[in-house]
Amino acid sequence: MRVNAIAFLMSCFLACDGRGPEQDAAGRASPEAEPTPPIVTDSTEYSLRADGPGWRTTIGFEYRAGADTVYVVNCNGAILMNLQKREEGEWKDAWFAEGNACLSPPLVVPPSGILRGRIEVWGAWPGDSSFNAFRVAEIDGEYRLVWHQPVHDYRPDAAGFGAAIPLAERVSNVFRLKRVDTER
Repeated sequence: MRVNAIAFLMSCFLACDGRGPEQDAAGRASPEAEPTPPIVTDSTEYSLRADGPGWRTTIGFEYRAGADTVYVVNCNGAILMNLQKREEGEWKDAWFAEGNACLSPPLVVPPSGILRGRIEVWGAWPGDSSFNAFRVAEIDGEYRLVWHQPVHDYRPDAAGFGAAIPLAERVSNVFRLKRVDTER
């Protein structure tokens, strides 16, 4: 019985070191974990491969709707997301997706529903006249996806096709883009 009590006290001592769950090893308050964003990518790092006069990668994603139905304005089911790059602590537009200009019925994501897809990124060198050129001086770095197509109350006759969803509800987690063919 005494051996069991000592083992119990030792396990408590090892597991319970006197710090609260909000403290790090030095006793400082730990930053709270960031909430999971509504768009989660399938990786935290992507390789950009040389492709003609630009760079290419594919980013898989999963979008989780909140408490309201989400309507995705689209053309033939195409989902367009843009890239923002973190520079000096701020998010800056870095790449814009290009798509057709038709108007198909909206994709509908019910409350708490999930939409999965892939974004094909092809970007020309910064400074190129292509619409799809990267708009940052240095391509490698931290990025996030930004989605401009979803609305909460789809109305084909309204400007923007409905009420815009707040930015916090249409951005992804942070991920890295890195060029792998750097001799170009």
